[in-house]
Amino acid sequence: MRSRYSSAAMKNAGYMRDTLWPREQKSLNFAELQTWLEETLWTGLEVLDASPCPPEATKATVEFKAKYLSSGKLGVHHELSLFRKKQARWFYVKPLPL
Repeated sequence: MRSRYSSAAMKNAGYMRDTLWPREQKSLNFAELQTWLEETLWTGLEVLDASPCPPEATKATVEFKAKYLSSGKLGVHHELSLFRKKQARWFYVKPLPL
């Protein structure tokens, strides 16, 4: 989760794509993602909760708030994220209802 936030802050769309669950990568508009990253300044991350994650876990959730500046306006993105592990690597799957 923190690595995806850092990649967004560093405007690294490739990492964002590569850590997206493989099935979801097909529908990702990479150019749109890159434009959004270029137009957004991420200013802080607060992890509110994370599910326990023993080594054998294959799913996990993380609730967070990420602060940003976009089009001259401050905002907060609050999300509960689902992650899945495949071949010892974690991927972002989708947001879940809060």
